[in-house]
Amino acid sequence: MIKKAFGKRLRSLRNLAGLTQEYLSTELGITPEHLSNIERGRATPSFKLIENIAKTLGTEPANLFLFPPSGQDDISQENSTAGPQREQQPDEEGCVSLSDYSLYITDVGRWEYDVVSDTYQWSDAIYRMFGVSKAAFTPTWEGLMGLTPKKDFQAIKMCWKTLLGGQPVGPFTFRTLNQHSGVRHLIAKAEPFFDEQGNLSSIRGVTIDYTEQKNLEEALRRLQQTLEGQVQRRTSELHSMITTLGEEIAVRKQAEEQARQFSQRLSLAMEIAALGIWDYDRDTEILRIDESLVRSLGYGPSEAEAPLRIWEERIHPKDRPLHDAARYAFVNEEVDNYQATFRLRTAQGDWVWFHSIGRTSVCDSQQKPLRITGTFQNITEMKHAELARITSEERLRHLVEQVREIFWVMEADRKKSFLSPHFERILKIDPVEVIEDPEAFLRRVHPEDRARIKNALQRQWAGVENLDETYRIIMPDDTIRVIHARTFPVLDEEGSILRLIGVGDDITEMVEMNRELERAKEEAEEASRAKSGFLANMSHEIRTPLNGILAFLQLLAHTDLDQEQNELVRLARSSGSSLLEIVNDILDISRIEAGGMQLQETEFSFQELTDALTSVFRPLAEQKGLKLNSRIDGDIAALLLGDPARIKQILFNLVGNAVKFTHEGSVTISASLDGNADGDRHLIRLEVADTGPGIPENMLQSIFETFIQAGGPGEMPSSGTGLGLAIVKRLAELMGGSVSVRSVLGDGSCFQVLLPLQAASVQPQGQTPNASDMPGSSRPLRALVAEDDQVNRKALTRMLQILGHEVICTSNGHEAIEQIELQEPDVLLLDIRMPEMSGYEVTQRIREGVYEKIPKDIPIIAVTAFALREDEERIQAAGVDGFLAKPFTMEELRDILDSVLQ
Repeated sequence: MIKKAFGKRLRSLRNLAGLTQEYLSTELGITPEHLSNIERGRATPSFKLIENIAKTLGTEPANLFLFPPSGQDDISQENSTAGPQREQQPDEEGCVSLSDYSLYITDVGRWEYDVVSDTYQWSDAIYRMFGVSKAAFTPTWEGLMGLTPKKDFQAIKMCWKTLLGGQPVGPFTFRTLNQHSGVRHLIAKAEPFFDEQGNLSSIRGVTIDYTEQKNLEEALRRLQQTLEGQVQRRTSELHSMITTLGEEIAVRKQAEEQARQFSQRLSLAMEIAALGIWDYDRDTEILRIDESLVRSLGYGPSEAEAPLRIWEERIHPKDRPLHDAARYAFVNEEVDNYQATFRLRTAQGDWVWFHSIGRTSVCDSQQKPLRITGTFQNITEMKHAELARITSEERLRHLVEQVREIFWVMEADRKKSFLSPHFERILKIDPVEVIEDPEAFLRRVHPEDRARIKNALQRQWAGVENLDETYRIIMPDDTIRVIHARTFPVLDEEGSILRLIGVGDDITEMVEMNRELERAKEEAEEASRAKSGFLANMSHEIRTPLNGILAFLQLLAHTDLDQEQNELVRLARSSGSSLLEIVNDILDISRIEAGGMQLQETEFSFQELTDALTSVFRPLAEQKGLKLNSRIDGDIAALLLGDPARIKQILFNLVGNAVKFTHEGSVTISASLDGNADGDRHLIRLEVADTGPGIPENMLQSIFETFIQAGGPGEMPSSGTGLGLAIVKRLAELMGGSVSVRSVLGDGSCFQVLLPLQAASVQPQGQTPNASDMPGSSRPLRALVAEDDQVNRKALTRMLQILGHEVICTSNGHEAIEQIELQEPDVLLLDIRMPEMSGYEVTQRIREGVYEKIPKDIPIIAVTAFALREDEERIQAAGVDGFLAKPFTMEELRDILDSVLQ
């Protein structure tokens, strides 16, 4: 079976190299017929020939023994889809997929995990390793758990945790429960990959199935142990039987009955031990052999008593000299008995190995051997096992020399009995010195690591735990190399440790690479923080003057203006609002990409959210002659848990685009249930459909990318930043959902958003009063304004005065404290960033009770151009009662006053 597998493997590698049998046989110095027999499993190559074949094919000898998995005849039957497909070329044996050769030669399956989409991609080889079909099994974390023993899965979890932490792992081994072929032994190695912002984007790895090699090594080890035991037992039995036989021969002359009984016992013993008896008469030169042995060799009963020369002619020519020398030495009394090992030819022409032992049974008057009696033992299986053991040892030695890891064996006396060739090559330590002096290696370990390694070895010998350590080695040139070593115990029958087997790997380059990656990560995080700080500062600097512009436009709208002036003010306010939307879009997309967007989970009514949205867009839709419709499925819970602000932002962008691009017809907002997402979460389907010009098909894949704009055929790109749909996609994915679009030119577009939302418990609540009904909404207040920007201070003062309130103006925190103590205002409106003392510091001091004349619970509203949610959370943590982001409207100012003083 091994010869056939070797032949098929050789034929596959030869085809891959594009070599014909004639060319390869010429290079190897053998006939094409001999090469053909090897490829068909009819001939066994020598070790020298195996080395020449590997050298000619440009590979390692070990690669010739990477046989195909059970159930497959050749690597040409592999049909991997893990890599790019290439054109298939026929060879002399059939159709061979070249793309599959590179995958099988290294016996590797590839896999990838996409962190963003939480999906796995396996090559076909991975599915075969786990014994599942691609059609019936979807790679998931839970699925992998079901295919892996619990102990092995814990190791996978630890490696996975390391990978999610941004560190590569491997190689590490584990087992899988293959439903077709049982337990499979796998080796895996993986590393993380990051996007341009330094965020973990995917994990890619390779997995090798080395079950066949492991099983073969284990079978050979067991066979070797069995054969060694059989040889010892049978040799011992043979010596015992020969002794007994000599004694019984003398007794046989005295008692026929005793001889018969002894013959029966001896026959039974020889049958059990696969022995045969022979007797040689030197006078007649006749050799008598057991008929059972003669029949086993295929000869007739008459051959059981024949001249010695006939049987000597059947001895293999190469073994005949050994037999003659042993016979001569015995007859001439140079040795006490005759012993020889040789091959006998059967009647069918085959060769069978025998070990023969004989002693003198009858002597002549001069005490010379007259009759010689002995035994034959068939040792053919033993010889084959010995050859297999030698082959296995040679193969193991070759593998040890080829692998780059360091191997060693440490005996119970703490001395190393074996060191692989790479030990000296990598560590530059003389193996003889290490074998003779157990402390020689420890002296090369870095002083800071030496005690830890000695303690780990002691714990290993005590049976506490296996050694698995990383330490530093000082090289002869005083450079430092980093080694990762593991040891495994070999136990006796009582469970005591006989010896340790160790393996080590030079991971210096890996450690340096990890350090470089860590430095790169820190630099990326620093760049991200700098970017966030820049955007926050720019947002503040833009919003501050923009607040003055929009505020004075609002104030101007409250004066007596003619129709043309009102229109000009309206257009100016619209332009200012558009500029504010651009600033908000840039901030939002930057925060999402930097991972700084935090979602809130509060109760909200989807019906109220869509009603508020339609009320905003209905005037614009009616102005363009469009119908704005909304349909909410009654199966949607009255209250949901989620981030209503971000959901409203998604719909606002989609509806805004639909109204902007649609010139006639309608825009429809709909919401319905689309099943369960997971657990108690419902999948809500939101759709915004329009009858606009549609989106070209070549734009559908890129429409959700940043700074991409698309209009109908022949249309110029519309105004805006091209960030709206990108924000929609990012927000939907941040909530665990997705977004898609269908569009037909001339028939309009339909954007679909799927969001997993949890239903909230519905509790009876009173009707929320309108702002005009809130207590204190019409009560005049004494409001203190602390604002360092003169324009914004004047605008806020005038707005408060129009709302009917008395205003006290200050330009910094110190002035504010003085006026609060003198004027006793009802409410404070503090700009957060002011010279001398900021509004943030004023709030903290008041809440801490620093000023005796100022009530600690006086209402405080933060007025700031810092509009990010994290800014709001930080400011509110100082103790403010309300947060008003610049720029704001007079209505928003009124609402925040009413809510704070409610």
